[in-house]
Amino acid sequence: MSGTPRRVGYRVVGDAIARTGATTVFSMLGESNVVWIGEGVRAGLFRLVKTRHESSAVMASAAYGRVTGTLGVCSVSHGAGFTNAIHALTACAANHQPVLVLTGMEPSAQGRSIDQRAFARAAGVDLVEVHDVDELALAIGRSASRAVRTAVPQVVSLDPTVQDLYASDADGEEDDPTSVPLDPSAISTVVDLLEAARHPLLLAGQGAVVADARPELDELADLVGADVATTLVARHFFAGSDRDLGLCGGWAVPETRQVLVECDLVVGFGASFDPHTFGPHVFPLEATAVSIDVDPMARATAPDSAHVVEADAKRAAAAMVREWQARGHGRRARPRRPSSSSGGLQVRPDPSSHGLDLLDVLRTLDALLPADRLIVTDSGRHLPAVVAQIGAVDARHFVVSRGHGSVGLGLGAAVGAAAGARGRPVVLVCGDGGLMMAAQELDSIRLNGLDLTIVVLNDEQYGAEVAHLTDRGLPADVARQRLPDVSSLARAHGGTGRVVSSLDGLDVLRELGTQARTGLTIIDVRIDPVSGDRLWEVSRHGASARSR
Repeated sequence: MSGTPRRVGYRVVGDAIARTGATTVFSMLGESNVVWIGEGVRAGLFRLVKTRHESSAVMASAAYGRVTGTLGVCSVSHGAGFTNAIHALTACAANHQPVLVLTGMEPSAQGRSIDQRAFARAAGVDLVEVHDVDELALAIGRSASRAVRTAVPQVVSLDPTVQDLYASDADGEEDDPTSVPLDPSAISTVVDLLEAARHPLLLAGQGAVVADARPELDELADLVGADVATTLVARHFFAGSDRDLGLCGGWAVPETRQVLVECDLVVGFGASFDPHTFGPHVFPLEATAVSIDVDPMARATAPDSAHVVEADAKRAAAAMVREWQARGHGRRARPRRPSSSSGGLQVRPDPSSHGLDLLDVLRTLDALLPADRLIVTDSGRHLPAVVAQIGAVDARHFVVSRGHGSVGLGLGAAVGAAAGARGRPVVLVCGDGGLMMAAQELDSIRLNGLDLTIVVLNDEQYGAEVAHLTDRGLPADVARQRLPDVSSLARAHGGTGRVVSSLDGLDVLRELGTQARTGLTIIDVRIDPVSGDRLWEVSRHGASARSR
């Protein structure tokens, strides 16, 4: 045999993953992936992080990519393994999180194949099938590039025969992740709008985080005199900037809302213009929207009147800076803004409360946690308050696991964040319901020797559901439940747990930054259910709820 040495398919898979630059693969192992993963681990091509559920493998890879600035890679098995991952894939698609997922096709001899394309289409992700071993490496490389270029999760499904066949020649060339050209006329149009705007706002979303566009957006904002803000998933992207208004949308604090209603131009960089972010309750009806996004579907989700530019956030912002300067413009003054006084959500104390006040707990956490903490959140009623009250040094230190409103994805994401933390303390903030929806992933912390502290905001109920019941005079106990003893739960997974019923009990968090290894720690913080209700009303209704 002459030329390039022939390689068996299961070796090609690992080589192709390594060529993408990935060094870690998250997986719930199964029949269709265990061989190539075993070979990849044996050959030292990547590190394997095991999870106990397929959705957790997807969420872990997405969070790992977020905190490390790389493409997250994971694998699930065929059949039920793939369908188990659909929940997390749907969440990643909703959040524009670029992940690469390798799965397998159902062996035709088993006669029970599912329509993977239909599932992928419903989840909003792309899927390619590989039937030829000679196309294997190229398909993986192209899918990895497409995930980065479009911020759409990519699935590669392998025919069960390709792993045991031999590839005949060298791998082809992958696509260039930055190959989408900038349209000079589109950039010029956006700069025209910036010139004419009285109160411009630059809005950063997930695409700006993925592109590491902070320096370019800072410079552009400084030149055009714009304020800056973020969507939920890009929270803290502009941390430390004196132009930063914080979170934009329905969960913005009152002082931010006062500024948003003055904006006449909103330029979104990798930001989704959904009704929560860009709507009449957030911006004036006459405000102009510009969407700059690598996702080809951005046009379908943007307002009808929006200007849409298909481009990478970093490259587009840099091009706008050059165009502004080429027109001979200097730095424009920023409009005067009202000073912030609240610093976050405000609620009136309730004298009938029992348990700890959620707002007090979150402010204490923010003060006690080390400065370089890496925060992961789950979704739930507590999320608006967590986003408002707990800070981070930048967006890669703050991972919001929400997707399409989903509860229960936070623990899977925390596994990925812990795997990529590089010595930074990782803290998952979640509710009691969200913890137990994914409690099997406590064992992933043990299996992989990771460090994670979990702060459970425990009101012993599904709060939103309790409200539905009480509004109708139905028994609220239907939606109430107690956590198991966290000491026993943590100990079963090699960790420690404690119940905290006073703010002084949170002092244990002071030690996070000084310990070489913490393993798993679960802190069950007993929250007053009423305080959660009041904060939820503030987040939903804004300043009007503050006077109730």
